[in-house]
Amino acid sequence: MNFNDRVHGALAALPTSSLLDRGAVVDVLLDLRNEATEDSDVARVTAAMEQLPSSSIIDRYQVCDLLLDLLSNGDEAERNGALAC
Repeated sequence: MNFNDRVHGALAALPTSSLLDRGAVVDVLLDLRNEATEDSDVARVTAAMEQLPSSSIIDRYQVCDLLLDLLSNGDEAERNGALAC
C-alpha cells in the first residue's frame, strides 16, 4: 500500500462528527508518519502536525484539508480525486 492509499484510508476513517478530538487526530497523523517510507512523506506529515490548532477540539474540515494536502505533494488532481470530506 502506498502513502497516498494510506492517506485515503485515513480520510475514509475519519468520524463524521463536525468536531474531532485533537488527540485522535494526532494519533492518525503519527500512524501516517510511522508508515511513511519516503523522507518527503515524513516531512509533510510532520509539517501537518505542526499546523494543527492547539485547541483540544478541531474542526473536521481543518483535518480534511491537512490530510488532503498530504496527497501527492499537494497535487491538485490527486486532491480533487480524493473522497469529499
